[in-house]
Amino acid sequence: MFRKMKTKGQSTVEYILLATAVIGAMIFFTTGPNSALTGRLGNTLNSTADSIGSISNRLVNSQGATANGVTPAPGVTVDPTAGF
Repeated sequence: MFRKMKTKGQSTVEYILLATAVIGAMIFFTTGPNSALTGRLGNTLNSTADSIGSISNRLVNSQGATANGVTPAPGVTVDPTAGF
């Protein structure tokens, strides 16, 4: 009986240590302006925003089909910021 309790207590301590290590790693990688994750995430978000801006500029300046597949009549301008 005492042996079962010891094993159960030991596994509980191991889970607590594992959870502490995971939380510590998360804090280490996500805190501070110069952390590894913050820098990479910022670069990814900036790159994505630049790509979206570039694509939207190309769509605004294009004379082809609109988003729903309908080509506007000659002389008709399409305002992509007008919404749906």
